[in-house]
Amino acid sequence: MDKAIVKLFVGGLPADIDEIELVQLIAIYGEVLTIKVVRDRATKKCKGYAFLEMLNLEAAENVINALEGEPFKKKNLLFNLVKENTVPPKVNFAPAKGLPTYKKVTSDVGLNKKRRRRINS
Repeated sequence: MDKAIVKLFVGGLPADIDEIELVQLIAIYGEVLTIKVVRDRATKKCKGYAFLEMLNLEAAENVINALEGEPFKKKNLLFNLVKENTVPPKVNFAPAKGLPTYKKVTSDVGLNKKRRRRINS
């Protein structure tokens, strides 16, 4: 049994979904740790998707197998496992010894000047 927390994407949600409704639907198949229904800032309506964190991979797979494509409030549910993005290590691009280093040269001259308008007479 895998003990790592698994993030799950849920799509196909209706605009009037409440977090408690979604948790009640999914908690039958596995323990839900956190939930984030993505909402429009202005209207506070659901944008149609949410993210859940489940206790383990087995619970997430149970949810996917049981509810994938099932109708919920006239919409079909969609589930995907979210793979966490790992930040690649920084690579040091320092120049080799003996090679010159270059700096970007900028000029402040003329940056804030406006061109004169040409008046046709």
